[in-house]
Amino acid sequence: MIFAKHERIVSVAIAVGVMNAPGGYAQTAAGAGDQLDEIVVTAQKREQNLQKVPLSVIAISGESLAARGIEDVSSLAEATSGLQLGTGTAGVVVPFLRGVGTTATNLGAESSVAVYADGVYFSRLPAGFFSLDNVERVEVLKGPQGTLFGRNSSAGVIQIITKDPSHTPMMKGSVSYGDYNTVDASAYATTGLGDKAAVDISLSLRNQGDGYGRNITTGNRANYNDDVTARSKLVIEPQDATRITLGGYYARSKSGLQGSTYPGTIQGYNSAPVAALAPLGFYDQRNDTDSYARATSWGASLKLEQDLNIARFTSISAYSHENEYLQADGDYTERPDFVVLVDGHVNQVTQEFQFLAPQSDHLNWIVGVFYYNALSVFDDDKLLTPSGALAALFGPGLTAGANQRARSIAGYAQATYAILRLHLTGGLRYTHDTVTANGFVALNFPTPAVIFEPGAATSTTDKPTFKASADYQVLEDMLGFVSISRGYKSNSFNLQTYNPVPNRPEVLDAYELGLKSDWLQRRLRLNAAIFQYNINSPQVQLYENSTNVTSNAGSSRVRGAELEIQAIVASGLNARLSATYLDSRYRSYVDAPSGPQNYNPPFGSISPLDSIVANGNYTPQAPRLTSSAGLDYALWTSAGEFAFNVDYFYNSGFFWEPDNFLRQRSYGLLNARVRFQPSDRFAVALWGRNLTDVHRASQALTQEGPAGYPFIAAPPLTCGVSLTFQL
Repeated sequence: MIFAKHERIVSVAIAVGVMNAPGGYAQTAAGAGDQLDEIVVTAQKREQNLQKVPLSVIAISGESLAARGIEDVSSLAEATSGLQLGTGTAGVVVPFLRGVGTTATNLGAESSVAVYADGVYFSRLPAGFFSLDNVERVEVLKGPQGTLFGRNSSAGVIQIITKDPSHTPMMKGSVSYGDYNTVDASAYATTGLGDKAAVDISLSLRNQGDGYGRNITTGNRANYNDDVTARSKLVIEPQDATRITLGGYYARSKSGLQGSTYPGTIQGYNSAPVAALAPLGFYDQRNDTDSYARATSWGASLKLEQDLNIARFTSISAYSHENEYLQADGDYTERPDFVVLVDGHVNQVTQEFQFLAPQSDHLNWIVGVFYYNALSVFDDDKLLTPSGALAALFGPGLTAGANQRARSIAGYAQATYAILRLHLTGGLRYTHDTVTANGFVALNFPTPAVIFEPGAATSTTDKPTFKASADYQVLEDMLGFVSISRGYKSNSFNLQTYNPVPNRPEVLDAYELGLKSDWLQRRLRLNAAIFQYNINSPQVQLYENSTNVTSNAGSSRVRGAELEIQAIVASGLNARLSATYLDSRYRSYVDAPSGPQNYNPPFGSISPLDSIVANGNYTPQAPRLTSSAGLDYALWTSAGEFAFNVDYFYNSGFFWEPDNFLRQRSYGLLNARVRFQPSDRFAVALWGRNLTDVHRASQALTQEGPAGYPFIAAPPLTCGVSLTFQL
């Protein structure tokens, strides 16, 4: 009982300190001078000071996210070096961390970077599903988390921790209007329900009236994102040792998909007369069918925490359901040659039990069990080819259906033993995965005629993962650590279209040496790390004839270094800098597909694709250098508080695919925000993002044949005004 109260008190104290100082810094008592926060994180499933956790973690408070204008998960990369967050072909956010990830977005495929919200795992991440309006903090755990986190965390974990409801009634909200007729609105309300319970609700809306570009064929908008999210949490504490949390969410999103062709390449037609297409504006498309992805999801969770004599018992039960629909012009021209229609859904159940020992000066431990059950179904997948070259192969097109059931159960344990200033940590997890799939392909005649139905297939994998680390408290404010760990990403089947042969599991071995330190009476924070990953059977997604296909390379390796600096420069002026250097290459990748430019009719990429040896090539979305720098300045006057935030993010460029043909050039993003707050209840802000109007892609790929190299454009320069209030 004492243990439970103590942890909650620490968490609240830190939250209040951050709230009083937007930007992630707090002020001490008058006369003591400014100091950096002692930020509490749960990277090891217990509340700990960030500077005492022996692994690389970036933690950003909700107030800092709001002050910097970071409103959704897809914008987190601009505040976290080493993190890439693009958009996949299905409108799904695609995370890469320290050069490790997968662009696979088809149903049944999961990310190498696991995403958790309030302890619940999410296998898919449509762009609008995680607005950050009521977030307590976001934690980005770098490197494999193969012992404490339940699912596919070979590259790392993104943890989103939302605010708990308060017994004190409160309501706040914001409204923002920006370029492209974009309206963002959010509202948050909380209140107590007697002495033992409290409830809250959070609503967010984004409506982008105009696209960043236009479909010149239909006249409709292109390159846009709309979304609606609602979340609610009910906390009941019937007694001091018991805490029950009920959570629920609903989300809906719609986003434009890839179109046009990648700058510097030439697109052609699938049908006669054959010709090279004239270049379009960077954000424009010429599709005869507007391309978009639509997703609707809802879910519920139940978290029970009970303090026992020897440990805290926690049970987290969760269910989610998601429907997805995709409509895409497969030839990306004004001709009706090729249309893709995809309709699918995912049902997911997770259950976790864990026992967490009370905080001790000598021995701390945690044991648990995690269960995962997900059904992924392509209800109706149509490739329509009414004309053009593909019609000669498929007639009026194909209809396909497939399903996959993935079941996983894992047991884990981790313990840390302290010997004076030395802490030794060991962790072990054993995972048993079973994946079963089935599907068919049919030609579209007056009624579909099945031409391919290989039957059900099953894959079973048993995989141990581990962690061993040692950290030493060199000084009171200096921690050094070294770790060896293994991460694992389960395999899956290609469901679009169905292939009874699964890809192989991905296994990552990580070696890391790090330092965490505070200086100048905690006015300067310096953290650094060097690391190497050895990856066996890295999973690679390819795009063949408008379908996603996941396969494996032989092996790859990543070498890198990171630096993070935070400093209080003067009263009210705070600075931050982070940088990640990577050298990420394939060690072995034989028979890698390659589609270089076809400079002759019908243009686009060559067909059939080449098969190359990609040994030594850079892995996708692994820039040599990413860095983020920012300044926060607060000025208190008799009229109110003025706050200024400036952030600059640099990316040295990267390749989109294993053949290293399509390349994103280097770019820098400049964001700024000025806020005036005359009282505690009202504030107005002017903001601008991508102020230098950099043209860059959010996703790009090779499609065999005349379609060439379609891409999704990332947002251009946008400016606007925001109003916030609190009642």
